[in-house]
Amino acid sequence: MTNLKRKVHVERLELIFNNLEEFNIILNQIKIGPLFKLRLNGPELVFHSNQVPSLQAHFSHLTAYSSLSSVLDAPPEYFAHLEYLFVRLNAVDVEELKTYKNKMQYHRPRHCFYVNEEFDRNNLAIALQPDVSMIDFEDDGNITGRWRPPGSTTHQIEFVISTIGSGRIDFREIRDSRLQIRRNLNL
Repeated sequence: MTNLKRKVHVERLELIFNNLEEFNIILNQIKIGPLFKLRLNGPELVFHSNQVPSLQAHFSHLTAYSSLSSVLDAPPEYFAHLEYLFVRLNAVDVEELKTYKNKMQYHRPRHCFYVNEEFDRNNLAIALQPDVSMIDFEDDGNITGRWRPPGSTTHQIEFVISTIGSGRIDFREIRDSRLQIRRNLNL
């Protein structure tokens, strides 16, 4: 790809790479802007966004990002603009999750974080600050909750903090039809 005369127009990319140098070379050959879906498969490594400047250039244009093999070491708010996210994080704390919630709630998310480090699920649930009556401690140990973004009458964002592995946090939008079903069932 380094011999290309001009950058390639790519909208969806499923990329298997061996190291960050190879990753950078490939992304450098893709036009910035058109790439909106990126799925990574590569070695198990942890890297910062500044180690992959080509990814930084594309990231604000992405709508979907997925990578469970390697960890982009960034706070959750870095991913808030994405519509679809499936990613591993090294760690997450209460303040990072509050900032993420404030940025993410204006988008229509389907996000899943796998967190490598253990965390206090109760503190994270409190950080998300939904209406207290909307937090449920389920029999399987999961914590679920919902909140309505400011000014919205048409949707809520639901989260599940589960006990799978060292930690999983899922966010998804609930639209009108599901809200109406919940109201009818008194859930």
